[in-house]
Amino acid sequence: MGKTIEKKAVSSYLPMLQQQGVLTVGEYALVPARLSKIVQEEQVFRFMEGRVFLILEGEVTLMINLRKQVLTVGHVAVILPDSLFSYEAISDDCRFMALSFSTMPAFEMPHESFLLSLPEDAQKQVSDWFMLIMQLMQARASERTIGYLVNGLLSQLTERFATLPKTEPSRSQALFDLFVHELNHSGNVRHDIPYYARKLSVTPNYLSAVVQQHSGLTVMQWINRALVLEAKVLLRHTDMPVASIAYQLGFADATLFARFFRRETGLTARDFRKA
Repeated sequence: MGKTIEKKAVSSYLPMLQQQGVLTVGEYALVPARLSKIVQEEQVFRFMEGRVFLILEGEVTLMINLRKQVLTVGHVAVILPDSLFSYEAISDDCRFMALSFSTMPAFEMPHESFLLSLPEDAQKQVSDWFMLIMQLMQARASERTIGYLVNGLLSQLTERFATLPKTEPSRSQALFDLFVHELNHSGNVRHDIPYYARKLSVTPNYLSAVVQQHSGLTVMQWINRALVLEAKVLLRHTDMPVASIAYQLGFADATLFARFFRRETGLTARDFRKA
């Protein structure tokens, strides 16, 4: 069945999911299309489990590891564990199915989360996988059985991703991708441009030019984006005091963090937590 992720985040909110009508078996959870409306914009998470999204109707804009992705009908997103994730915008007619899993399959998967745009026949195949998993969850099949089905779905999606034509990125594109990857894993504690320049073996000026070229944003705007999202995760999904969150995110004191959060979001940290 593969290697189990050390922290099984699904289990910490199973009661809430079950109250909302989400189907759960062991460490697997599935959001049926009829429950798409329970999702709200600007919800943000640091997923410890993996997720698979299949868009059936409408459009949803996601932030996956600091990158905005617009998904429409036929898109599938495979989001790996330890990913920073938020719902940025959801159309009124959006319907999707989402599957979460806390056990990685035994076969090798891509090292990064990925998106697929499926032709109609492949859309039906993936939809059929979801429907079968949903039906067996409703019938209270064993966790082992659900796990085999989830592995089958992930195997099909991984094989399809592997067949996509690959182009060698330019040096600057590769550098930008490495910067975003490093920021996703270090942005909660490192806020200084020289740190990322040293990690990537370039000068701060060169890094700044590359990031601006490929995203239209400055390095500090990217760093602030990562900090805000990490702060929102801690404020929304933990009961840590604001002062402790400030310390965990590398701020010298709570006052500096409070000013930063209000400047970036227009809300105080406490008001965001209450919302």
